[in-house]
Amino acid sequence: MGRIVALLYGVVCYGVFFASFLYWIGFVSNLIVPKGIDSGLASPSGTALLINLALLILFGAQHTIMARPGFK
Repeated sequence: MGRIVALLYGVVCYGVFFASFLYWIGFVSNLIVPKGIDSGLASPSGTALLINLALLILFGAQHTIMARPGFK
């Protein structure tokens, strides 16, 4: 029974990954999916730069905090 459940879980996980990967291909190439990579609104370069910088700082802060021995 446990092996069948594990097999079904693996098949479902593989199916979800495959569907996500196909959606990503459609998103990047602007095919079939309802919203593609180029369908967003253009924003000023300064705003986009600030948002990207904030996301980069957030990413670095999270990984710095999670790398501490006290967090692990």
